Amino acid sequence: MIKKIIKGLFKPLSLFFVFIYYTTSYSDTGQISINAVVISGSRCTFQTKNATINLGNLIPGSGIDVSGSASLTFRCQGKSPLVYSITDDDGLWDNTPGVHRMKHTTLNEFINYNFTYTPSSETVTDPNPNRTITINRTLNITAIALHSSYQNAAVGNYSDTVTLTILP
Repeated sequence: MIKKIIKGLFKPLSLFFVFIYYTTSYSDTGQISINAVVISGSRCTFQTKNATINLGNLIPGSGIDVSGSASLTFRCQGKSPLVYSITDDDGLWDNTPGVHRMKHTTLNEFINYNFTYTPSSETVTDPNPNRTITINRTLNITAIALHSSYQNAAVGNYSDTVTLTILP
């Protein structure tokens, strides 16, 4: 009889201990970092890769700013929106971001010049996002040697090389 009583109490006591166990257990949290990089579906390439801007003769006493220009062509293809941007490395002789300088071929002398180009970026959209967009553009580049930057320059040849990068 005692066995039956104990057996009869075992089930309710078991449930009681299970209940106590679950109410006194602890929970914890974990974290997962999620990272992603959105890349462009566009592809841009320069069709003409090299050009020369010849500023000619800079005459210190002239008081004249001297400019020259050149152009490069490029093509971009991709789905809408097609986005590109163009940057330059400020040339071989930059000492401050955004400053372009030509260096004398033998002396440690420099002439600053302004360097601009258009277009520098663009976003092209198409109402049909599944259609491939193809654009051809001409990059117009201008270099200007201000008289104030060469009026006291040493006689001789000066040059620089600027690298342009097109990024989609």
